[in-house]
Amino acid sequence: MEWVQPQARTLFQIVAKDKSVAGIKGGQAKTPRSKINVEVRNGTLRSGLATTVAVGLEQRGYHITKIGDAPRKPVPRTTVHYSPNGASRVPTLTADLLSGTARPVPGATTSRLVLTIGDDWKGLKALRADDSEALKGFDATHDTCAS
Repeated sequence: MEWVQPQARTLFQIVAKDKSVAGIKGGQAKTPRSKINVEVRNGTLRSGLATTVAVGLEQRGYHITKIGDAPRKPVPRTTVHYSPNGASRVPTLTADLLSGTARPVPGATTSRLVLTIGDDWKGLKALRADDSEALKGFDATHDTCAS
């Protein structure tokens, strides 16, 4: 869980003064793409698809940790697997996908997300004109797969 200011401060003040939270709106803080590690797995029979998707995600600012094939093919549905430590990052990634389902992996502890591309893959959503995060975070000379 990530604490977001000034909302966190407000919450702590409400709790400290034992006030009601009625009428307070909650919300999911958006994690910046540059703080999200993604492993991309190809679950289709389309050769090179994981690499193509990884390039698109990296251009948007995501950090790609690994590119490979799913253990079994074909996978019918595109899925984002995540641990409890990665749950806050899922809305950012799924908002960039045209299709996909998020699935928790309860025993996992990493914050890395695993995107398995399925046969239902439709691509990435088009970038909006005001989406400057993707362009700021991309360095064409940096290989994020090299560790």
